[in-house]
Amino acid sequence: MTFAHPTYLWGLFSLLLPIIIHFLNQGDVKTVKVGSVKYLSEHATKQSRKIRINEILLLALRLLLFALLVLTMAGPKWKMPSENTPITYLIEPSLLQNAQIKSLLDSLPSSHVKLLANGFPDIYDYEGGNEESNYWKLAQEMPVLGSDSIVVFSKGLIKGVKGKRPTVSEHINWMVLNDGQAIEEYVGAWVGSDSVELLKVNSDHRLMDIRKQEISKSDEEIKRLDSDSLFFSSKKGSINVPVWKKDTIKVGIFFDADYEREKHFMEAAFKAVGTYGGHPVKIVSFRKGESADVLDSKMDLSVWLGVDPYLQTSTTILFRPDSLASKLIVPAERNNSYSLTQRLNIESAIDRGLVKDLARILLKNDSIQNLVDSYDIRVLAEEEIAPVFNNLKKSSVRVGTMDVSPWLWLFMALLLLSERILSKIKKQ
Repeated sequence: MTFAHPTYLWGLFSLLLPIIIHFLNQGDVKTVKVGSVKYLSEHATKQSRKIRINEILLLALRLLLFALLVLTMAGPKWKMPSENTPITYLIEPSLLQNAQIKSLLDSLPSSHVKLLANGFPDIYDYEGGNEESNYWKLAQEMPVLGSDSIVVFSKGLIKGVKGKRPTVSEHINWMVLNDGQAIEEYVGAWVGSDSVELLKVNSDHRLMDIRKQEISKSDEEIKRLDSDSLFFSSKKGSINVPVWKKDTIKVGIFFDADYEREKHFMEAAFKAVGTYGGHPVKIVSFRKGESADVLDSKMDLSVWLGVDPYLQTSTTILFRPDSLASKLIVPAERNNSYSLTQRLNIESAIDRGLVKDLARILLKNDSIQNLVDSYDIRVLAEEEIAPVFNNLKKSSVRVGTMDVSPWLWLFMALLLLSERILSKIKKQ
């Protein structure tokens, strides 16, 4: 027997309260002196014994009713062996309107089809939207399906692969369906003194490209320019895009002499982030021993390379080597604090995505970054998504659970009916 909400079981201790009250009331007896006890028996009468038995019986029934109520609220589940399902099909929610998937659903038994989403809901019971799927996280949770073989149909988006590739013992066949979707759209603009810079996103299953197009404020294409929106005409018709502000990002790099190479890589990466995000980046570097009190906490981000931090800034990056880290820059325990997990060189800065990691930190609340993430529809190959298979021998029988709450509710109803009848007959 297992419980979905075991904390409710603490309520069973409240059963002691009526028992204590019952025994305390047994001693609450007054002695009455009478003139003669000639016709009174010294022993309890038969009628008084019946009354005590009825009281105890009713007390036991009421305690049992309350105990069953507590157990039912705790969500009892009975463990029982069950055979594995031979095959299970998982479908990413965003593919439900795909023509291939629709024809596939007509030929498969509904009991073998579930959605590739948290909890793996049945396809006809799903009420959620098209939220992003974390493929590798879901792959680690697939053992709960109890299936000998799993076939996954997904879009295979790059942004759906997060963390470290998992190792699983289930046979997972990953199928990537490319619907041929392509995006070519203007998503925002920056306004300069005499020109407007438009940002255009081009994305398909192979690439994600961001282009900037500069036009004059006096250009006839511009129909209306406000402080927060731009209305202009293009080959595809009239377009309205938001206007973004170019706030200056202040960065301080504090370094030991042995980390001067890392300092140069960081400076180059921050400049690339500024160009990509459309924000001017002001970088100030301090060698160990130089005073930086003039900046204090006005910096948006500080980087500490071989130097212990001595200033409080809104965001901090510390050099903390970690050979097991899956990324170059990872979140630390403290909020808005990150760790640089290895020393920098050309290979690590390019292959492990230094600029990309810094952009996610500096531009995490930026409209451009958020829009770019939503437009990224690049696709990975099936072999790049599939988790590592560990060929461990597994039993074809698994332990399942059965919800026994309905039976407890029925038993409680019968007990309540019995208690009411008995209390009415005995008038107690």
